Amino acid sequence: MQIPLSVNPNGKNVIVVLGVFLGLDYLVVFARFWARHIKRRPFEFNDWAMIVALASVTALYFVEVVAVRNGGVGLHVAELVVHWGGMPTIFTAGKLVLTADILWNLSTLTIKMSILHLYISIFGLTSPRFRKTVWAVMGFCILSTVVFVIQILVLCRPLPFFWDKSIVDGKCGSLPLTYLIPGIIITLEDVAVLALPMPLLWKLKLKTSKKMGAIFIFGIGLIICLISGVRLKYVIELDTEDFTASIWMFAILGTMEPMLGIISACLPVVPSIIAHHSDRRAMALTSKGNSSNASKSYGSRSTKVSNSSHAEHPDFERLSDYDYSFDNSAKPMGPQTHVVGGNWNKPSSKGRSAINVTRQYAIDSYQGRQV
Repeated sequence: MQIPLSVNPNGKNVIVVLGVFLGLDYLVVFARFWARHIKRRPFEFNDWAMIVALASVTALYFVEVVAVRNGGVGLHVAELVVHWGGMPTIFTAGKLVLTADILWNLSTLTIKMSILHLYISIFGLTSPRFRKTVWAVMGFCILSTVVFVIQILVLCRPLPFFWDKSIVDGKCGSLPLTYLIPGIIITLEDVAVLALPMPLLWKLKLKTSKKMGAIFIFGIGLIICLISGVRLKYVIELDTEDFTASIWMFAILGTMEPMLGIISACLPVVPSIIAHHSDRRAMALTSKGNSSNASKSYGSRSTKVSNSSHAEHPDFERLSDYDYSFDNSAKPMGPQTHVVGGNWNKPSSKGRSAINVTRQYAIDSYQGRQV
């Protein structure tokens, strides 16, 4: 049974808010891969990890949507029992919450792997000590995630008792404690990932614009840490007897954490795209300007050549611009020598020699004159 969003405003908030952030995730991941394309760089491990992270976050979002529409997340358990399908609806909510927990751990892990591997790609060669530290943090994140997933799967024995409390002899551990301890550790991991490159960044001499960009990116990382801290508050206040009504804000904050993590991990590539398109625009404007200048220069040179060709020379006779109509009566002749322009058989006062012009063909006649 699908529950209308009109009767579940809290559930509607879950779908809308997380849908907006999921759209932003796809936008920044596309920008990341577009940057790889224009820079002609091959995919690295951090890119593949980001693909897995995006797939996990997408799956997590749709699990949340189904949990709202079919599991009644956002409504009180009493309302679900009376009006919206009864216990089967609550069972559906429990199964989806368990699935969301596993996907959340997978998405946060792959995002951290992507960020940490990017650190190695950027700073690993310059600082072997930093490289070893990053590998150690990566190992700890992997180990802790495996432990957290196992903890979720063994929380209730048998496992179906997690969503069906009517099972005889079933038992569960403390659900708030199961969320609280991993939440604290993951928050500390977020802080460590955020702080790792700080000493190296402070040593770099960056332009003011790049420093502001780095501050903005790490500012998003700080917001993620704050969200992790606020999420712990809702873990403590979680009411297991009415979990569908008390978990909706936890669902928003918990899912926003990996969604913002994707944005933070992909933002460093955005400046390279902006720089690429700025360079192309600058090259286009420069090419246009050079073409215009070349045209003007060519026109100027043409004018100068034309004017100089019209100038009078003391040793040459200027020909008329009359458009003569030649007939086709031309006959081959033996080589003949003619003197062009004045008496060139005698040296001029400037010591120039005569110019002899030899031709193989002569025109018998043209309109208006005889040869």
